Amino acid sequence: MDPQKRLQIAGEAQNYLLDQAYVIPFFEEPQVFAGAPYLKGVSFEAVGRPSFYGAWLEKH
Repeated sequence: MDPQKRLQIAGEAQNYLLDQAYVIPFFEEPQVFAGAPYLKGVSFEAVGRPSFYGAWLEKH
């Protein structure tokens, strides 16, 4: 492809994205979770979110 034509098309694409106000998130807000020695059964999903589906509290 002609380099000038490529730059023109890339510029048009950038202007289109700016005009439409599309957003591409680059990060996820950090989240903090606390636990205790008597909190049992908590697992974590592949993306790091905790799953409390099987969680329970041990008598203490």
